[in-house]
Amino acid sequence: MATMKQIEPLRGHHRSVYGVVEIKDSNLLLSSSADSTIRLWDLSNNTTIRIFEGHQDIVKCILVNEKNHEIITGSYDGEIRVWDMNSGKCIYQFKDPQYGQITSMCWKKYNQRNEGGDKQSFIFSSSDGNVFDFETKKLVQGMEGKKKQGIVCMLSSKKTNEIFCVGKEGTMKIFKNDNLQVLCNINHQTTTGVTASCLCFDGDASHLWIGLSNGSVSCFDIENQYISYTSAAHSEPIRSVSFIENNGVKYLVTGSQDCSVKIWKLDYY
Repeated sequence: MATMKQIEPLRGHHRSVYGVVEIKDSNLLLSSSADSTIRLWDLSNNTTIRIFEGHQDIVKCILVNEKNHEIITGSYDGEIRVWDMNSGKCIYQFKDPQYGQITSMCWKKYNQRNEGGDKQSFIFSSSDGNVFDFETKKLVQGMEGKKKQGIVCMLSSKKTNEIFCVGKEGTMKIFKNDNLQVLCNINHQTTTGVTASCLCFDGDASHLWIGLSNGSVSCFDIENQYISYTSAAHSEPIRSVSFIENNGVKYLVTGSQDCSVKIWKLDYY
């Protein structure tokens, strides 16, 4: 079981916040928004220390390669960009009209975010509902054909060799990473039409935190396959969630359509 208590919101984006990502072993946080920017936050004083500009539409997703000090972003403008974290400059751009909007990205394997030297090791989904390998630019077999639903979020597990996906209709699928066989379907849609829109693991990957379309978050017990906790967090849909652990204290960060980023202290019992 878990509970959460709000610490303080981060304000600066002018439109919906679609991505929040911790930078490991630092007091820094990244957020991306429908205002076409990425912000780097100093959590010691909750201020913006750098703004990354260049995308022409919603910046939907962020990956961080801490070892190389690089940020990878995907946008509805169809571009994938690689940024130097220290200078804020874009050092690589890729765009191909066949992919349309970039809707989500994740590492092929969780630990590749820290290996360095291999910015190619991720997959991304496009607005046609298909998933592509960035290195080969080829369709990932087994994850194609969701044209009606689309994929709004993907996440690779650090504990198991699995990829978690959330579709627009709110259904979560768990794929085995090596052969992309569907291991499990989790439907969080309710009679009131509330659906899942984003997710993240907690520190030991035993729980999945899920952002919902009604502004709430839920905690999903992966081993026992049930929702152990749900709480209101924002007045509008949640677009991004991220787990942070600092000096033994656990936090959840949520980004919302209300333009705010909120930080919540978590207590597990």
